[in-house]
Amino acid sequence: MQHARKMCIVNFGHHPVDPYFTFYQEICYSYVCKMLHSYGPRRQHFSNTPTHDEIVEAELFLALNSPYSFAGEEDLLCYESME
Repeated sequence: MQHARKMCIVNFGHHPVDPYFTFYQEICYSYVCKMLHSYGPRRQHFSNTPTHDEIVEAELFLALNSPYSFAGEEDLLCYESME
């Protein structure tokens, strides 16, 4: 969860009033779940019921724009298996 918060701040911290901010938080959580455990929340997890394509697009954005590691207490490398 802490890693997902950091990822959200890095990628979306400049949009705190954005109506999609909740979705951004959820997509970061989903991405980190998949990145660390090879699975993630189901589509029902999201508050605004996005389409499968919207989830894939948002997770690809995170994969391409997030740093590979966060200098801090943990040193988690951001690798996601692509199918």
